[in-house]
Amino acid sequence: MGGLFGLDDFDFTSTGGRANPVTTNTIAEFDEGWLAGVATGRRWGRNARTEFEFLYRNNQPDSFMVTETQNNVVINQSQLTADGIFEAYTGTVNVLIDFRRICLRRWTPYAGGGIGYGWFEGDFQLQNGDQFFVSDENWVYQVITGASRSLSPYSEFFAEFRYTGSDRLSLNDAGGAQVGEFNYQSSNFIFGLRITR
Repeated sequence: MGGLFGLDDFDFTSTGGRANPVTTNTIAEFDEGWLAGVATGRRWGRNARTEFEFLYRNNQPDSFMVTETQNNVVINQSQLTADGIFEAYTGTVNVLIDFRRICLRRWTPYAGGGIGYGWFEGDFQLQNGDQFFVSDENWVYQVITGASRSLSPYSEFFAEFRYTGSDRLSLNDAGGAQVGEFNYQSSNFIFGLRITR
């Protein structure tokens, strides 16, 4: 399977403390990315399916919006272009229901969800010289909706939308110190070929 996906902006906030009471809020924006993966599973009766899948997602940062405030007053704001890469490796177990009584011009809709685990790696270089890293892992969840069309007695083409998320991932600076946490949230458009028997 393969497809395209959009990674939602993520933001994190850091505070300088008593000696430097400046709060820095950073919003990271990303370009559209691509994904690829494989899955294997089993059908239970006519309408229920379970599957185990592994997906790789890849996209690049576009810009970081940095806002500094002191006593709730904005003292500095800048938008910095960014280079780098952000990768996600996820393995999930999904449960899907086919709505075979609703057939739309030979397309069979389905819906479901999944839960699993993800590994995340990121390396971001900002135009001002700052550098941030992500190297973390956590539980992931996803909601799935799509439709499939039979090509032969043993194959189906499918297209689907997925919303995938993972909470509280760490963002670190070049020295390895944590500068904030963010939630991973992505919207995925996936298509592929399913072999049945």
